[in-house]
Amino acid sequence: MQQLAGNRWLTCYKRGTDGTKEHEQAMVFDTEIETLKAAHRALDERIRQMEAERSLGQLEVQRLKRHKLQLKDRITKLESSRLPDIIA
Repeated sequence: MQQLAGNRWLTCYKRGTDGTKEHEQAMVFDTEIETLKAAHRALDERIRQMEAERSLGQLEVQRLKRHKLQLKDRITKLESSRLPDIIA
């Protein structure tokens, strides 16, 4: 969480402002990331339960795994867009 706070500051600093609009956008961004992470954890738990029960719903497990991967991709994309562009 510390790193996210630092990234939020860097994002505002990079834009050359400490305005509330950017801060509000960063907060919304952080909230979206945390919501996606919670959904990802919930799917992971549901998949573990289904696999432990040896349910016959393998199609459902595959669907949940695909959805979990889509969430992970979205989280990664959002987190990477928060990092400042650094030209090495």
